Amino acid sequence: MLVIPIYNTIILPQIQYHLAPNLLSETEIERLKNEEHVILLPLKEWKERSELAKEDFHSIGLVSEVKGIKKEEEGMVLSVETKERADILELTVGEKGLDAAFCIRNEIVDITEEEESNQLAEIKAVLVEAASRYQWGPWVA
Repeated sequence: MLVIPIYNTIILPQIQYHLAPNLLSETEIERLKNEEHVILLPLKEWKERSELAKEDFHSIGLVSEVKGIKKEEEGMVLSVETKERADILELTVGEKGLDAAFCIRNEIVDITEEEESNQLAEIKAVLVEAASRYQWGPWVA
């Protein structure tokens, strides 16, 4: 699957992600137009596209559905919707772009619904108390 390197960006569900100019080659852009899904894979530190190697990436990425791509003056604008986290098994850096073999990362349930509900109630109480010290606080909370 095609990999899109990202850096210094928090990826959230249903976002419009702006690609840096010249981040992808023309070949990758053409591939992107025909792909339904891509992997957003964080870089450990920023490097130019021509200098990227397997070691420059983290081992967990996000499988994302491509919603649209548009070329603008500053660069490519890519709209994606993140789906699932993925463990990267193998990463290939080649002339046709970055490709990865992956497996979907299972979510670890480390909190029960009751514990989650209790924590939410505690957070709300703290926020209401903090907001009550301000003029419009109780109305907002």
